[in-house]
Amino acid sequence: MRRLWGVLGVSALVVVAGCVGDSNATTDAGSDVSASDQFVAPETSSNDAGDSAAPQCDVSKPFNAPTLVSELDTSGYEGHLVLAANYLSGYFQSTRGSDAGAKQVYSTTRTALTSPFANVTLVNNESVPSVTGDDLELYSLTTTINLATRTNTSTAFGPTATVAGLTGFDYASVREDGAEIYVHGQSDSNIYRAQKVASGFSAPTLVTELVATGAIQYFVTVTPDDLVIYYASTRTDVSSGALDVWVATRSSSSVAFGQLKNVTELNTTADDRPSFITRDRCTLYFTRRASVDAGVVETIWVATKAPS
Repeated sequence: MRRLWGVLGVSALVVVAGCVGDSNATTDAGSDVSASDQFVAPETSSNDAGDSAAPQCDVSKPFNAPTLVSELDTSGYEGHLVLAANYLSGYFQSTRGSDAGAKQVYSTTRTALTSPFANVTLVNNESVPSVTGDDLELYSLTTTINLATRTNTSTAFGPTATVAGLTGFDYASVREDGAEIYVHGQSDSNIYRAQKVASGFSAPTLVTELVATGAIQYFVTVTPDDLVIYYASTRTDVSSGALDVWVATRSSSSVAFGQLKNVTELNTTADDRPSFITRDRCTLYFTRRASVDAGVVETIWVATKAPS
């Protein structure tokens, strides 16, 4: 019953650093784009969060029709895929392997940007992962925001521990450099931002420009330069479903986000919520949560912008 959006023929190929080359795809629910229709542009990795790669697409254009990340799809829930800076390793939440149907964090890797994800391995019994670009700090969620660390990528993450300074917040999204984190306020359902300090994080401050009266804002992903933020919102001034993907931009990290826009080409009557945006802003991973036959399913999708 997972394939009610017409995606049975979706290729296992997932484009990360490049963009979809099929400009004829027009539906916002999904696409059966094959591997031959994909275009991958090279992207230079950077360890400097302020040194974003030149876009390989026209960032002013809408995303093309999204495709299901079929190689990670099972009969359980899959969602919230995030990637390290090399885009070859990532983490997502899934109910696979859980007798109680609880979401757990899994890792996945691939050998090249044009290869499908594989090597799925259980990491911990938590949910909503977020990882730093160096793949050494993994945040996840129970009733608190937790952190697991390691000294190098060839070893396993250690046990998780509650992050100091973030009590009362959840759904954390760490910036690629690890110096800043966005979180969801449990008391008011808005987005907050905190800075890394020696003891954990500073007291989160409200991102006031993203507040919408009576709406929920969460599930954030931000570009490494902190100039573009994608988030989920229930605001109804423009809405396709209960949760829609929204985007806001700014010219400097010292000013407020502006130009708030509903990403209409990706949103459906289901809940659509972003999880990871590439540094060139050309590729977005998001989770779609829909009710099917009196149940609920979650699936991971990817959308790319046409090459410039």
